[in-house]
Amino acid sequence: MQFIERFYPSAKCFSGHAFLPWTPVGRIPGARLFTFVREPVARTISAYQYLTETGKKPGDYLDFLVGERNRQVRRLCEKPDLDAAFAVLRDKMGFVGLTEKFDESLIIWKRWVGDPSLEIRYERINVSSDRTLKREIESNEEFMEKTKEATRLDQALYQRVVEELYPAQQSAYGASLESDVEAFQQSLVGFRTQHGKSRLGDAKRNLLFRPCWQLATKRGL
Repeated sequence: MQFIERFYPSAKCFSGHAFLPWTPVGRIPGARLFTFVREPVARTISAYQYLTETGKKPGDYLDFLVGERNRQVRRLCEKPDLDAAFAVLRDKMGFVGLTEKFDESLIIWKRWVGDPSLEIRYERINVSSDRTLKREIESNEEFMEKTKEATRLDQALYQRVVEELYPAQQSAYGASLESDVEAFQQSLVGFRTQHGKSRLGDAKRNLLFRPCWQLATKRGL
């Protein structure tokens, strides 16, 4: 963290695939952790389609499922343990959003963050316009049966979030949630992200921060 702060002294939030609660990140003093969960079958199929369309070559779908087995549970607690994963969501995550209720989740999350100036408007990216592969998987009985079997714990975890954690967050927000979501969705019309600013950030990360970090790691700093 001290090394990162040299390059990003005004940073208020970090995100990434490696920010897992059972890693050293989860032990950073004062860290506020949050996450989103997604309906597991849809998430698995979507991941396969994305990797295929971007040339990542995930291979045969059934082989792909082996590495995706209960992925959301394992990402939370490093093992296929439903109760342990739910305990992480309940006790360590200050907020748990639902991808299926993305706009509403963002509204609740912003209040949890507590920064009125936080920009949560977004532009959809990585959205496939070709649903052929998705339909092929969904129409294959073996694929769907294997997908449901491979995500059994994830499905149970997702259902507990839907039935227990998320409703509590909705209730805590208050009666204005529906109208606030409507106003937010209206604000998204015609919104575009600042791509130029993003490219500058990418350049700083890839050309300055990462090389320095790799050098420091090699030297044991």
